Parts: sequence; C-alpha cells; structure tokens
Amino acid sequence: MALFNLQSFISSPSEEQIDLCRKQDLLMIAEHYHIQIGRQALKKDIKSIILQRLVDLNVLFLSGASGEETGGDVELPGAVVDHSSFRDDVEKREYEAQEKTRTHQAELELRLEIRRLEIEADKQVKLRQLELEAEKVVAGSVVQHSRGQEMDTRTFYGRKEHDRAVRVIPSDSEDSELEESDNEDSDVEESQEDRITESGLRGSLEVRGECLSVDNDTESEDEDEDVEEVDVPRLPQWRTPHNAHFNAYPEWQDLLPRSDDIMSPLQYFKQFFSEDILEVIVEQSNLYGIQRDANNLLNLTIKELEQFLGIVVYMSLFGLPGTRMFWNKACRVSQVADTMTLNRWEAIKKHLHFNNNEERQEDNNDPLHKIRPLVTHLTSKLTSIPMSEKLAVDEQMVPFKGRNRLKQYLPSKPKKRGYKILVLAGSDGVPYNLEIYTGRVVQPPELADVGASGNVVLRLAQPIPKQKNYKLFFDNWFTSVPLVLTLAQQGFHCTGTVRGNRLPGVNLMCDAELKRAGRGSFEQKMAMVRETTLYAVKWYDNRSVTLLSDYTGAHPVTEVDRWDRKQKIITKVPCPAVVKKYNKNMGGVDLLDSLLALYRIKIRSKKWYHRLVFHFLDMIIVTTWLLYRRDCEGTDMRKDEHMKLYTFKSYIAEALCKSGKSLERKKGRPCSTIAGEYEEKRRKGPAASIPVPDVRLDATAHWMIMAEKKGRCKVPGCTGTPKAKCRKCDIHLCFISTSNCFLRFHTE
Repeated sequence: MALFNLQSFISSPSEEQIDLCRKQDLLMIAEHYHIQIGRQALKKDIKSIILQRLVDLNVLFLSGASGEETGGDVELPGAVVDHSSFRDDVEKREYEAQEKTRTHQAELELRLEIRRLEIEADKQVKLRQLELEAEKVVAGSVVQHSRGQEMDTRTFYGRKEHDRAVRVIPSDSEDSELEESDNEDSDVEESQEDRITESGLRGSLEVRGECLSVDNDTESEDEDEDVEEVDVPRLPQWRTPHNAHFNAYPEWQDLLPRSDDIMSPLQYFKQFFSEDILEVIVEQSNLYGIQRDANNLLNLTIKELEQFLGIVVYMSLFGLPGTRMFWNKACRVSQVADTMTLNRWEAIKKHLHFNNNEERQEDNNDPLHKIRPLVTHLTSKLTSIPMSEKLAVDEQMVPFKGRNRLKQYLPSKPKKRGYKILVLAGSDGVPYNLEIYTGRVVQPPELADVGASGNVVLRLAQPIPKQKNYKLFFDNWFTSVPLVLTLAQQGFHCTGTVRGNRLPGVNLMCDAELKRAGRGSFEQKMAMVRETTLYAVKWYDNRSVTLLSDYTGAHPVTEVDRWDRKQKIITKVPCPAVVKKYNKNMGGVDLLDSLLALYRIKIRSKKWYHRLVFHFLDMIIVTTWLLYRRDCEGTDMRKDEHMKLYTFKSYIAEALCKSGKSLERKKGRPCSTIAGEYEEKRRKGPAASIPVPDVRLDATAHWMIMAEKKGRCKVPGCTGTPKAKCRKCDIHLCFISTSNCFLRFHTE
C-alpha cells in the first residue's frame, strides 16, 4: 500500500491524496480540523465528510488543483466566502485569526506525524543493513571454513571476561533415558537455552567481549602491533565414515585404594559426621535456644545430639506415620522411647540449628545460609572420597511440599515437587560432589562459560583429577558440543544424549527414515576439532535417540534383546557401542535415589531446612554402606556375607544411641553417690582405698572375674562377701540378683 505524504498534503491538498489515506490517517486529519466523525464509520463515509469539511474551510479544491495562498480569502467554486456578511472589520479579523490558529495547529500536528514516519523508515533501513552485514559475516565464515583452517576452540567457545552473564538454570529439565519400555513415544521438548546455544554455534563472532572482523584485506592503522590475531570461529565439519571406525579405548590412569580391613558401621559414619561438625551443631543450637528464650536454656551436648540422630535413624527403619507414636503405649518402640523422652527429643528438634542468624548481613543473599556450614562440610568430605573411573551427572529430587522459594516442580520425575540437587556420582552410586539448585548460578572466573546447564557439569567436575582419562556421562539437558570440547581439554572423556538443535551442521536421518529401515537402525557422523574426535550417533529403538561422545562411536555393534509386540517374541536388535556404554554407566544417581527411597526419613517439620538436613543424613548413611561394600569386595569377602543396608543402618542407630551413653534416668531428688558414701566412711574410720572417679567411671575394660577367696564388698553400706571382683579396679563387688554392686560402683 502506498504511504500518504502528509507534507505534500499540507502544501497542495488534493482529492487523490485523500484517497491514499488509511482509515487511521483520515481519523487523525478529522481530529486536526475538529471534524466530528464516529470511530465506527466506514472509510468512504469518512472521506466524503472530510472532503466536504475541507471545502467549507477553504483548504481543498474539489477539482484537485493546487491552491495558492492569497493572504486572505480563497475563491473556490461553491465555497465562496461572502465578506459582506461580516458586521465590521473587527469581526472579520477575529474570524481570520481563528482560522489562522486552527490551520497552524493542524500544520504542527501534521509535521509531528511526518517525523514519526521518517523515524520508522530509518528503523527499517537500519534493520536491512544489519541483515546484510549478518549475511556477509556468514559468507565470510563459510569462506574460512572452505580454506581448511583449523578451529581454535578457545576463541570459538570462549567465555566473556568483562561481561560475564548470570544464567538461570531451567527448572523444566527433561531426562533422556534409553529405557526398554514401548510406551515412551513422547518427544523431548526444546528449551530456550537450546536455541541460544545453537545461535552461538552458528555464527557468533563475539569472543571475550570483542567483535572480530571478517575483512582480512584491510587493517586499522591505530591497531597495536602486539595484539594477537584470533581465528574466525567456524562450525565443525561433520562427515560420514565410510568404514567401521574402531578407536583405541582411553585407559584409566588412576586406581582405587585397596582396603586391608573393614571398619565398623559407626566408624564409617564418623568419617562424615565427625566431632568438629557435631560441635558446630551443638554450639549453634544452644545459641539459638538462648536467642529464643534466655530463661529456658537447651544445654545440648554432643552425646545427646548423637542420641537424637540415632532416634531419627531408627524412625526411618520402623516407618511409623507420626513421631509421637514411638512413645505411645499402643505402638511404643523401646529402641526409641528408652533412649530419650519425647519432650527432650522435640525440644532438640525445635532448636536444631547450624548457623547464626545474627551474623547474616543484608548483602548476604545466600538462600542456604541456615545450613551452609553443614553443606560445606559434607561436600568437602564427599570430594575426598577416591573416585571410580565411570562418573555420571544427574538431578536428584528431595521430596518437599511445603512453602519455600527453592522448591521446584519437575513433572517428569517420580517425586515431582521438592528441592533439586545436582549430583556427581559413580556408576556404583557413590556421590562425589553435589550442588543444591538455588535459582541463580554465577560461573566462577576460572571456569569456561558453556551455557547454564553445561556450567553445572564444569563446577561438579572440579574435584576430579585431570588428565587421568575419567569417563563422564550425562543426559541431554547438559550435553553440548562446547561442553564436550572443554572437558576434553581437561583430560575427561564424555558421553551423553544430545538434542538435535545442539548439533549444528549435522544432517542426520529423520525419524521416519530410520523407522522404515527397521528397529535397531542407526547413523553415525564424525568431526575433528583440533585433537578431539566427535561422534554423533542416532539410533532408533522404540523411538529415536541421539548421542554425542568424544571417545566411542557406533562400532563395535552388538545385539540386545527386545520384545516384539507384533510377533510376541524376543528378538535381537542391533545396538551401537555408545548406547551400550551409556546405559551401563549413566544410572549412578538413579541407583543412589533408589537406595535412599528404601528407608527415607519422613519426619514432618515447620522448618524448611530440616528436610534437607534429614536427606543429607540419609545420603551419608547410604554412602557409608556403599563404601563398606567396596571395602568388602577389596578383601575378597563373599557377597552373602555383606551386611544388608537395613542391618547396616540399624547398627549405626544403635551405636549412636548407646555407645558411650548412660541410659539410666534419674527421677526425684538425687540419691547418694559412691564417692560421697566413701568420704563419709573415711571420716568415721580407716577404709580401704578405691580407684579415682576418672578410672572408676571410664566404662573401659571393667571385666568381672571370680577370685579364689571371698572378699568384703567395697561399696559403702554393703555387708556382702562375694568372690566376684573387678579385674581393672582389683576390688570385690557383689553381683547377685538382690544386690548388683558391680553396676552401681562403675556408674555412680
């Protein structure tokens, strides 16, 4: 549609120009000339009204000829102004002044409209120029690619140093697992980050915050001579291998330490929940009790805290729906009720704290401030575990339905609502590093920036020894070409499922073609980026899946068993090598989740961080059991002799509740002690010496033996003459059904 020239209309209005106006322009002109027209009127009605009104105002000739300014009246056919109708000159001048003012106002507003149209036209020109420049840049990168220049991954996938963006991890992740089920027919949705990664691979020339020039013929005279020349990035050149390509398997250059002996379950547990973190919890809990009520102190000790944790572990094993039911007469559990009273246990749970609230400053935006010391301590312990060769990065959900901004909703997970934890674990389920998702993630300056999801892998892989040929596996939410190349530079080999839009320049067969080729069909592409060989394999089973690896491809091809729904038989289906290795080693985090779900701690609490604390307690116990099994395999112990997880967990609970603790409950006024009665006896007369309280009450190596001769019992007030005596204290003590002086002497 032709544009209406408002400037031409002001200088020489005509009926043809009115015909070129759009409806909104006609309404604007009507408003300028104070013409009353309804918004619902048709375009032809608006034109006729405006034409008649402009003729009445001596602005427009119906014949279409240009009007000439006469400084006063304009003689128009059919619109002649009768000046004799004015009463006097004053009335005539007022009429002329009004007409002049109205015309001037309309002219100003029309000029503004002209300016607006000019600005829009400039925008269109600039957009077209940008499109032309982009086409030139793409053409230049293709020319460089055709010349066979080698790609510099440091510049192509480099990170901006001066303007590092803060990326938000998408919460709607989608796992791509190669299951054998026939019901998985849904396609994986593409996230917004995928498009960002693809656009960055397809021609982004911005490296380290600077724009690279493609024109190599001209050089700026002001450019410094010591500036290094940076290669123009280009896409990897993918090709189809003509024959079966068998590459050498990168041997693992590290070993797991071999254990000579097997520790007790409590010793494994104390390696993670050591005395230093228990002291921090006791100190912060007592401090929180003072902050809440200075008149009612908590007075928590390390032994009481261990008993509290032991009761929590017992509750996960028995699985009653409410915590108070363990003390109820109808369903009382003696292992819990005999260890601690209900009121004391609830008081400890109420005041359980890990960090000082008053030390949190206004600029401290750490969402995990309340449990930061515990998270830091456990993470440092996990990273110190010797790592196995095959490692996997995946998500873990902590079930939680309360109110907290850290809670996530992942519809693809069995537990859809809860806290999300990103875990690095071995293929045997042992976790080595973790990161709690808190919404905003800032990449450390020493790590490359390869996208929000890829940055997670780089952060979790920091404690892995470099240049040791460790194997990493992750799903399609993490996998991308920049991530694989960055990890390859650090000596890590990667394999993972990948989304199609994260493989720019790869032309793989569509799903329909693979489906026609039959179940088990696949296609492989290869590319070389410096010293790294990339393999992209698309395999069709129940549905298609694409995998990316830098050390293994489709060959050697093996066969797997699949159920044929049409023939009702089990058939052999070709399976590429990369698929088999991915299925075998990717389930480490899933194995850990399944073990946690067996005896999960399900204690309700109003404090949001209690759920995370109890989850970490469960995770540490499962981790210690897996390490115990690793040590058992190192000592060639038979599998049927390995301790089950339930038994292992019950041993830890019992040791925490009873090891080094006294289960006696003193009621009423305190009774007289052995030391007090002995001092009173000495004042009355001579008395045989007894061991000091530090030795008598140390509860170590006090074994009862039977002497040849009887002796007087050394407990004050007792008149018995038993043969039983303590081997360590070397004194006679009664040990009969009516008088147990042996127990009283070593406990009071």
